Amino acid sequence: EGKITLVVLQSRTTLQTAVDCKTELKKLTQENQKVQMIAIMDLRKRPPFVPKSVLKKKISGQDPTSKEIPFLLDWDGAVTKAIGGEDGKCKVLIVDPALNVVYKQEYKQTAIDSEIKPLLAELSSGQK
Repeated sequence: EGKITLVVLQSRTTLQTAVDCKTELKKLTQENQKVQMIAIMDLRKRPPFVPKSVLKKKISGQDPTSKEIPFLLDWDGAVTKAIGGEDGKCKVLIVDPALNVVYKQEYKQTAIDSEIKPLLAELSSGQK
């Protein structure tokens, strides 16, 4: 409550991009106490014979950020679809404290400084 949430929507195909994205965004959560972060992993395209437990371990092994940033496994893609994510694109959502999505874009490193940082600053100061 009272927090601004950065949501990273990722999939198996965007794992490396998402790791880069979360590593960059993590700096923003350290700079701003009002910001928290969560990642949602869309597994619609998972290989059919891979057990869920194996996949979970594999993802954690490949994603160093998964130990610090809570992540939800979206087995059928329903959650990701509901909030506008796409398989094959790593998207960043910003949810304000009133739970409105105020930003939804495909991750680009240049957007962090030009779009995301100013928006977080604006949302943070608006809460005081």
